[in-house]
Amino acid sequence: MAGEIVRYKSGLYIKPVVDEVKKALNLGFDAVFTSPSREVALKARELGLLYAPLIWIPKTSDLSLGVVNAWGEVKLFAFNNSGCIMNPALMENILSRIERVVDETDADAIILDALRFPSPHDMEWLFTCFCRYCRDFMKSLNINSEELAENVRRAARNIHLYPHLNPVEFNALQTLFYVRQRAVEHALTLIGDLTGKLGIKLWGAVFPPSLAWMVGQNYFILNRFLDQVQVMLYHSGRGAACLNHELASLVKLISSLSSIGVEDSLKVLSYLTGFEVGFNLDRLERELPLNIVMEEFLRAKKMFLGKAVPIFWLDERFESILRQMEGLFEVIAVFKPRGS
Repeated sequence: MAGEIVRYKSGLYIKPVVDEVKKALNLGFDAVFTSPSREVALKARELGLLYAPLIWIPKTSDLSLGVVNAWGEVKLFAFNNSGCIMNPALMENILSRIERVVDETDADAIILDALRFPSPHDMEWLFTCFCRYCRDFMKSLNINSEELAENVRRAARNIHLYPHLNPVEFNALQTLFYVRQRAVEHALTLIGDLTGKLGIKLWGAVFPPSLAWMVGQNYFILNRFLDQVQVMLYHSGRGAACLNHELASLVKLISSLSSIGVEDSLKVLSYLTGFEVGFNLDRLERELPLNIVMEEFLRAKKMFLGKAVPIFWLDERFESILRQMEGLFEVIAVFKPRGS
């Protein structure tokens, strides 16, 4: 069972450089998060800051550990650095990496990042994973992977009809996302057993609710394992996990697979996510309306009952977002993009 949340007021994601810790303190932050660094951990404690290392869970450069989509293609997803969490070799690496990081940094908590499957950012690889290990996992769930892959391909071509797909195709999409969620649950069980033995808190950086269910992050499951849930509310980024970009990518994917116009694809987006975006694709790729950012966090907050922490993107709209969301959260995390 998850333990009590470790409290801090505001945490900053920084580069793993000692000087960045000093800057965070001067800016008024009382916690710092970064890729594992013993030096940063020591400096943070010296300055009285909470430190938690961020671990990119599916990290690999080995294509043989990649995910396989419904068309049989193999890929490393996200930033061309992520494989399938159901691959035993990758999971063995994950567990050994966690143990090593905790030993090197003496951390009280670790943050899991990218504990998921590909998102709309990876286009057709949203419809993964059909690697040999995921097929075996499906078999254990009494799911025929060959039939599922075939029906997922059909569903993908007809995604513009969602939710009024052929019931077999509708069920295929739901089944694929179900398998992803159960696979993340499997990974969390193994990770949770280890962190329980190590006596540390388990935190996670996760997708907002509109997309989390597609990538394998079921909030009901996450709530069972995580002591703190940092909800990524990146409203104006250009890469994986930036909500504006992910939603824009989903629109492009729908249009590409179904050969329909972007305007019609925006309508399908509202059926899949529950959001009426209200403007064109170019603007969506640049930024997300504040009302959607607020709604996403409120939905997450209801599910996680005190564990939810928003991660905001630090740009020119940051102060405006804080003012308009005042009173919605007690703890905050901030991600500073490179070059800012």
